[in-house]
Amino acid sequence: MDNQEHGRKPGNQPVRVLIVDPHASFRSASKALLQTEGLAVVADLDGCADAEDVATALRPDVVLIAISPEKSEGLALARRLSTHAPRPAIVLMSANQSDTILASWAGADLFLVKAGISGRAIAQVARGPRS
Repeated sequence: MDNQEHGRKPGNQPVRVLIVDPHASFRSASKALLQTEGLAVVADLDGCADAEDVATALRPDVVLIAISPEKSEGLALARRLSTHAPRPAIVLMSANQSDTILASWAGADLFLVKAGISGRAIAQVARGPRS
């Protein structure tokens, strides 16, 4: 199976991802990586202010959200998105492995350390059951 196939849903449709992260360089790099692995990045936002509205309008399969212990916006966004129907898969990410506990509290389907972002992992969570 090549990289492009990992990013597909049943029916050969690409997994659709919304990226929410304040760092333009990370958004750009992760978008390129995910697209290389066959996922479709439907939007990338620098903050949480419009993210819920964008997620409602675009209906991505996965919302990839940056979190930090200093700011609660990403965690609050994850909690709100977890009540949407249909519910997107929620992947929280941070530069620090220790933020795993925050991701669990927020109801995330997956936590990733930013350095280990993986299209394969994101595609798998998109295809799996929601918590």
